[in-house]
Amino acid sequence: MTLKKAKTADNIVFHRFNQPIEGKVLKHYENSVLVKIHPEFYAKLIDEIPNDYTVVNHKNYKILY
Repeated sequence: MTLKKAKTADNIVFHRFNQPIEGKVLKHYENSVLVKIHPEFYAKLIDEIPNDYTVVNHKNYKILY
């Protein structure tokens, strides 16, 4: 089975701290993507993570349509 990889500007959902988080792909790497977390999700995690950018492996997200 081949993995469908997100492209730049795709919206994705992934899990951190047992919570679903949505964000927008800013940059695509070979094994991962750089994501800007949507503000409403970042507000819930502001004490857990230092900023609203994170890197997510291709195996750990789903593309939102």
